[in-house]
Amino acid sequence: MKKKLIICLLAAVLLAGCLNSKASTSTSTNTSTGEGAARSLQDFADITAKEWKLMEVYIDGVNTNFNRDSQPESFSRDIFSLKMEDGTISGMGAPNRYSGRYTLNENQGISITPLASTMMASLFEPENLREFEYFSYIQSTHSWSIINNGSNLELLSVTNDGKPVRMVFAL
Repeated sequence: MKKKLIICLLAAVLLAGCLNSKASTSTSTNTSTGEGAARSLQDFADITAKEWKLMEVYIDGVNTNFNRDSQPESFSRDIFSLKMEDGTISGMGAPNRYSGRYTLNENQGISITPLASTMMASLFEPENLREFEYFSYIQSTHSWSIINNGSNLELLSVTNDGKPVRMVFAL
């Protein structure tokens, strides 16, 4: 009898905790629908369902000299691309395809889950940016913004040793 009572009490406590958690989530979502949050959602809607190509990478404020146009002809022009839509991020590394999930946060914040990718070997490596670095920067992305009157997407990230990374993409 005591065991049944304890189990019932634990179930009630867990159920109450779940209901409180859901209520607080709904409340925080509803309170963040001010003009700033609505504008951020609109901006993000402007970048979804489009394939963005990496153009520049800056580490600790210094351009890494990655240049899409200076890559050898052996590379497809699809290297280092991304597309975000319905909570999924996907694209091409060099040469592997990748995908993961993203979650939008307040103030143009974004969290990206660890990426899954194909495991093809590359005969050539892009100049000044390796595929594993690109994947690492994408996974560490913490915020996004639209710059240059909407023509570029900027993702802010960090290196493994904590240096700031700024990736600039174009359509």
